[in-house]
Amino acid sequence: MQLLRAILLVIICLCFSSSILNAQETVNDSLGTKLRLIHGGRFIQGMSGGERVLEQDFPLSTVGQFYGNAEDPAHVTWITKPYYIAETEVTVAQFQAFVKATGYQTSAETAKTQMVGWEPTPEEKPLYQSYDFTRSEKFNWKNPGFEQKPNHPVVGISHADAKAFCEWLSNKEGVTYRLPTEAEWEFACRAGTQTYFSFGDNAKGVVHQYGNLGNAELEKFRKHAAERQWLLDWENAPEDGFVFTSPVGNFQANPWGLHDMHGNVWEWCEDLWLDTVYKDFSRPKYNKPTLTALDPVNRDRPQTSTNDFHTIRGGCWYNGDLPCRSSNRTYWDREDAACYIGFRIVREAGENIPRNALVDYESEKQAIQSIEAAGGEIFSSRGLDLEVRFSGNQIDESAIYALSELRDFKRLNLGWRQRDALISQSAFNAIAELSELESLELGDNVNPDEVNLSVLSKLKNLKVLHFPRSRPLNDSHLKSLASLKSLTDFRCFGTGGGLTDQGLKSISGNRSLEQLHIDENEATGEFLKNFVGCPLKGMTLTGIYNTPGKLNDEGVLTLVEFPLLETLTISRQPELTGKAMNVIVQLKHLQRLQLEDCPQMQDKDFVELSALSRLQYVELT
Repeated sequence: MQLLRAILLVIICLCFSSSILNAQETVNDSLGTKLRLIHGGRFIQGMSGGERVLEQDFPLSTVGQFYGNAEDPAHVTWITKPYYIAETEVTVAQFQAFVKATGYQTSAETAKTQMVGWEPTPEEKPLYQSYDFTRSEKFNWKNPGFEQKPNHPVVGISHADAKAFCEWLSNKEGVTYRLPTEAEWEFACRAGTQTYFSFGDNAKGVVHQYGNLGNAELEKFRKHAAERQWLLDWENAPEDGFVFTSPVGNFQANPWGLHDMHGNVWEWCEDLWLDTVYKDFSRPKYNKPTLTALDPVNRDRPQTSTNDFHTIRGGCWYNGDLPCRSSNRTYWDREDAACYIGFRIVREAGENIPRNALVDYESEKQAIQSIEAAGGEIFSSRGLDLEVRFSGNQIDESAIYALSELRDFKRLNLGWRQRDALISQSAFNAIAELSELESLELGDNVNPDEVNLSVLSKLKNLKVLHFPRSRPLNDSHLKSLASLKSLTDFRCFGTGGGLTDQGLKSISGNRSLEQLHIDENEATGEFLKNFVGCPLKGMTLTGIYNTPGKLNDEGVLTLVEFPLLETLTISRQPELTGKAMNVIVQLKHLQRLQLEDCPQMQDKDFVELSALSRLQYVELT
């Protein structure tokens, strides 16, 4: 897989070696617009959970019930074609140059629509009879109902008007200008982030630095205008300085150098509006990942056969935080215009720009094919986080190396049963390079005596680590895991002997540990003192089959230091007496208890279990 990727990159480099040197990260059009090169890539488009999630995450919003559902599900989208996108929205002056050169009249000027303009009702009107906008023939891009300067974003522009501008500019300059697709717009807006906004998840108190929204200054100018959208401390909330539109580029850019992606004016996209279009990428099965979109654009599926709605993005000067999120999508009619809708242009990249994103996409596609050909299956618990399970009798180790090409790859289960099909140290090292891995379940194929387990310390995000009974660990193995610090769930077996308190102390550096399951060990329980302070919720302490366990009453005393314990399994521990039960009954959160083969415990010792009000399952043998 690495070789394939390298070959593809070499081919591209050979094809474009001379032109890459001339590829510009920014270009300027003849109107003074600076456009930035977006190379393309992979991102998560949309959001899952709909209005239910938004109402929880945006408690200050008063419009949560109207947003989110058209953004579901969040899914992987690949933009494989590079493009240039304008740093700023098209300005009044730039649109004026177009009109002067062509004599063009907008949809509002030719009476194809009555434009929505700013014309609020008198203040004395009761709230339920008040409104801030009205439709009228008097409104157009020259008169949106408020004053604009030449460097403000032009508004009152229909989708048809924006397309006409792009066509004129394309003919003028000999390169193709157009509107961004929805996917291109969101990719550029997110700029590598996965938060609600390109500057984080929370707009309160910071958004005035990044965009022109319906903020405190709007509320002070027109009572209830901003309050209809979200609730803030209007007297003390920071202002962005503008009631209506602001000069383009006035606020901090996003990480890719683009301004006003949140707020100022809504921006037209190329796509027809269809509220269910993301459903095309829903999970085919409950445990499978969402499908992948490849350079998506909706040009032929309208919402209904009688409308011509197109997508708008970004929110505007009148909106609160919720509509201005990176993933929010809504619509407006193609010929319609409003004092809060403008546009931003895209310029298609020339053939001299390398298609690196396409190489990355093909590499990921080939990796998935290699993994599946080697008996691997890809699953997902939430649609985006990937899990790979190998369950066949054999494996081609090339599939292990292919795992590095998977994005959002979180969990690996090496569960095949053929004991002779062992993973080499080289392949195990490759697993240790999967930096985003959060869960690793090893199978018969990893022999701890033949691989260096210490390389797993490279997995800084690893939370779950499970070893199978067929490959038991001892103190020496655990000491090689001592550098791991991120685990929340650990399970191993000491079936072969030699798994004692000394070795178990080695993994106590995992201070967030919630699940600790040590089956068939020879520990007295003294090691538990090293785990005091960990938020343990589940624990297993069993002895080796046909061998007396060494867990004693003194070791069990430490259990009181884990008040969050919900499940506890103790088995084959003949040294435990009723004193151990006196400790167990102090675990007030205990819900599940298994006590097996602890012969010194008497029937009378179990009576006190009735004090555990949360206990739901008990197994005593």
